[in-house]
Order: sequence, then C-alpha cells, then structure tokens
Amino acid sequence: MSPRTGTDKIEGEATAFDLGKQSLENNANVVADSANATNDESSTLDSNFRYIGYTRSLARLFRYFAFSSDIGVAFSPVISAKIVNAAYYTTLGYCFVDVGYEAYKLKKRGYVSEHDATKKVTMAQCIVERASFQAVASVAVPSLIIHTTVDFATKFVTKIGRFQKWGPTIAGLAAVPLLPLFLDHPIKHTMETGFRRHGPWKDEASKLHSD
Repeated sequence: MSPRTGTDKIEGEATAFDLGKQSLENNANVVADSANATNDESSTLDSNFRYIGYTRSLARLFRYFAFSSDIGVAFSPVISAKIVNAAYYTTLGYCFVDVGYEAYKLKKRGYVSEHDATKKVTMAQCIVERASFQAVASVAVPSLIIHTTVDFATKFVTKIGRFQKWGPTIAGLAAVPLLPLFLDHPIKHTMETGFRRHGPWKDEASKLHSD
C-alpha cells in the first residue's frame, strides 16, 4: 500500500467522524428545540387556562350586580327608599348590559349558537330569550324570594322581641349569595326548552341570518 493511499484512508475516516459528530450535534439541537417548544406551549396553555379562570371569576362576580335590587330590599328596614330605588336601577342597568353583550357575542360568532356551531340563531331570538331570562332570573324570582325572606324575618323578630333592626336585613343578605347558584341553571334550562318547543321562531333557527 502506497503512502498516498494510507493518507486518503485516514482523511476519509476523519471526514466520516466529523459528519457523525455533526449529525449528533444536529440531533441534540433538534431535541433541545423540541423541549423548548413544549415548554413554551405548556406555558401558553397555563396562561390561557389561568386567563379563563380569571374571566370566569370576574363573570361570577359581575353576576351579583343583577341582585343589587335584592340587596337594597334586604337593607330596606334600615336605609331610605331612595337608596333602594337606586339599587333597582343598578339591576336594570346590569340587565341591559348583559343583553347587549350577548347580542354582540352572537354577531361576532356569525349568528350561530354558542354551544352548537351548526345551529343558527337570529338576533331577535337572542335578545328576547336573554331579556326574558334576566327578567325572570335577575328581577322577578329573586325579588319575590328576598321580599318574602325579609317579611318573614320581620314578623319573626317582632314576635320574639329581639334583633328587630338588623335581623331582617341579615336574613335577606344571607339569601342573596344563593340566588345565582340555585336559580340560574334551572331557569335558563326551563326557558330555553320552552322557547325551543313553543317559541315564535322555533322553525326560524335553522334559517340563515339575513345580515
């Protein structure tokens, strides 16, 4: 074997070694990039879930503005009628904002149901159904419950001769946090079922919106 042949063989082995080393480095970089991408994706998902959690918490807190009138009724034994009336205006304001926001979301979704993208919903249907829900779940039924609670508590404390000033107010306030927990879902389900079966647009939901 000539010296030249031996040199070529050594150079070939060195080149193969360099290529193998470079391949390992490239694979290591790919693995590192994949790990970083996974970490970034996990961080993004965590942030999204955290944002959703914050949004839901704020939505639940905002929901209690609907019961401002009921809080006013609970305080009616110890505050002026003007403040109670102002609380009613706050509740009505909440209802208007909520209905408007639901209409806005419907338009942004392209007039399809929030829970079923294949089901079309008209703007009239959205506004009437949401306004009806707010009228029942935020005004009528809660007002009846709080009025009844305060009246019953007033009669009770008058009978026992104690806690006559703050007793009815405390009883009314204690009932307010329970209102959305026990009223919202059954009322919404009942009204949606009623509108789907007997509403004036029960066959209109399948049509495309004209806008």
